[in-house]
Amino acid sequence: MAVLEADYAYEGPFYTFNPITSVAAFRALNRLVTKYFGFEDGVIIKKGRKGPIVDAKTILIYETWQRGVFQSLFGIAEMFEGFNHVAVLYHLDRYKAFIENDKRFRADAIKITQLINKYYEKTAKKEQLVRDNVFETQNEQDYETHPEEVQDKQEAINEQISQ
Repeated sequence: MAVLEADYAYEGPFYTFNPITSVAAFRALNRLVTKYFGFEDGVIIKKGRKGPIVDAKTILIYETWQRGVFQSLFGIAEMFEGFNHVAVLYHLDRYKAFIENDKRFRADAIKITQLINKYYEKTAKKEQLVRDNVFETQNEQDYETHPEEVQDKQEAINEQISQ
């Protein structure tokens, strides 16, 4: 039974190919996958052949590639110890094979994709609230004429961000 890509596809903005943004996005993905599998930090990006680590590495590589975090296979390979573009291609092919044939792997991959989508939605919401906050507080004249209103808006925005 083939799983449709729409079942776990990412629906949101892709990162631009900025090296700083790409590394930060990769680290965020790595943290989410590491936390899901319950590994220590840095285990996934190191060399290793243990089954659960390889599965986590495969899912991380696929999500990194699918979301356009890096512009090339070499960019992804640089984030892993002892990897080159061929190893990245191997894991992308492995993902495609396992997603169709392995129920446990499919369940993990779909759950991780949902967690990542939820993370991106929350992050986008926070960024929008910060942008709105910056736009509102840039108007100094409004603050001088109605300081209580501006302070109330600021507190409301801070509450929304903390949730």
